[in-house]
Amino acid sequence: MLEEATGKKRAVRPVVLYPGWFVVPPPVRSDVWVLNPKTLPSFLENEPVSLQEREVREVAMALKQYLRNQGSEKK
Repeated sequence: MLEEATGKKRAVRPVVLYPGWFVVPPPVRSDVWVLNPKTLPSFLENEPVSLQEREVREVAMALKQYLRNQGSEKK
C-alpha cells in the first residue's frame, strides 16, 4: 500500500503492542517487535535513521489517506 501511494519501496517492521501487559523481549532480535507501548520509544531511538523528515511526513500522509478511505468504504 505504501509503495503504491508513494511510488517508493520501503522496508517495514511489524510491531505488536500489548497495552497494560509486561512483555519480556526475546533474547535474540526478532523481525517482529512484541512490546508494551511504553517501551516502543526506546526501541525506536536505538534504530538507525532510515527516513528523512520529509519521507516520514509523506508516509504519514499516505497512511492517513488510506485509513480515511477504509473508514468511508465501511459506511
